[in-house]
Amino acid sequence: MDDYGYGYWNLVVLSIIFFGLFLLFIPFKNKSQRLPTSIYLAFIVALYTEMYGFPSTIYILTWFISFKNPLTHVSGHILASIIGEYLFFTLIYPLSNIMMLIGILLILFGWSKIHKSGGELVTNRVYAYVRHPQYLGILILTLGMLIQWITIPTALMWPILLLLYYRQARREEKEMEERFRERYREYKSKVPMLLPFQKIFRSATEKFEYYRDKVNLERDLAELRYNRIAKLYDLINYFWEKLYFDRFRKDILRNVKGKILEVGVGTGKSFESYPPNKDITAIDISDEMLKRAFNRAQHYKGRVVLRREDVQHLSFEEEKFDTVVAFCVFCSVTDPIKGLNEIHRVLKEGGQLLMLEHVRSKNPVLGRLMDVFNPIIVRLGGENINRDTVRNIKNVGFKIVKEKNLIYDVLKEIICVK
Repeated sequence: MDDYGYGYWNLVVLSIIFFGLFLLFIPFKNKSQRLPTSIYLAFIVALYTEMYGFPSTIYILTWFISFKNPLTHVSGHILASIIGEYLFFTLIYPLSNIMMLIGILLILFGWSKIHKSGGELVTNRVYAYVRHPQYLGILILTLGMLIQWITIPTALMWPILLLLYYRQARREEKEMEERFRERYREYKSKVPMLLPFQKIFRSATEKFEYYRDKVNLERDLAELRYNRIAKLYDLINYFWEKLYFDRFRKDILRNVKGKILEVGVGTGKSFESYPPNKDITAIDISDEMLKRAFNRAQHYKGRVVLRREDVQHLSFEEEKFDTVVAFCVFCSVTDPIKGLNEIHRVLKEGGQLLMLEHVRSKNPVLGRLMDVFNPIIVRLGGENINRDTVRNIKNVGFKIVKEKNLIYDVLKEIICVK
């Protein structure tokens, strides 16, 4: 079997040694810490033995449910067989790698602060967000591993690992209260034990309210955000541009006709994808974005007019445009219905709206995950990842003539007419 993806016992040993070394950054004070440490080591051994050595889970599943697997290394990602390789390798696999990196950083940063404290109570940096970052790091690291390469033993061990490190954290809480008394109780009342979301939300909300009070309008807050990231915007999106969006934009822009309005033009990357000799009016809420779009507009072989406008408050007269274009805009518009109504108003009768937009997945598991993480994404970047834009389009009065899934059912190509 030339493509057999297992039997690499040298990789098994190296992986176990590498991830076992992180236990050096977890304190060992008493016997109560030996059990969670042993379970973590058992988790690592079981995981990498199956990942590179012998895929016992696949053989067991084949025996019980006739699970078909060609025994290549790529096909060992069982979750990919369940949800599809495309979704797994474009979304879930990168996410699991990010989780593993976050876990490693939490372990190292947590250890660094404790090591430098000289036995004093640490309440700053990562400890300002969570009281036990090293344990949280272990749990996130192993959860990322589990998502990436599910096996029967590790799926059974991870909940046990969660329970043991939670109980260990509770034991240490009592020791810390006895040692630092009122100082630790005050710290404990302000900072969560293992889940930092409340602290992150509170910090992000305070910043949000500060800026909202300062500029007084939410659209000014959006302008402030995009002005701030304009210099890095192309770099941030470089991977997705090269992998997907360049191609997707060129495909949909073959349909443009007549007078064109592009909303949320950003840095003007789309100008490279338009057919030549078109009459384009492009708007954005950010002056810094428009400055960069201006440079790209100079190279377009056609007419481009740039204007600072908010899609929720367009200054154009009714039925002015034949085509309106929007690329991943309505995830960040404060009132998407208002913005779509404005587009409907300025489109001629029979005019078309061309969109690339990411929406909430209909998959019950992925959709629910998008709901859970949406508040965090909104606080950090301003984009909503769980909007039902297709329904909003229909509610405004557009007729959808094409709805095509581009990346699973999360990124869609939508063409509709007035």
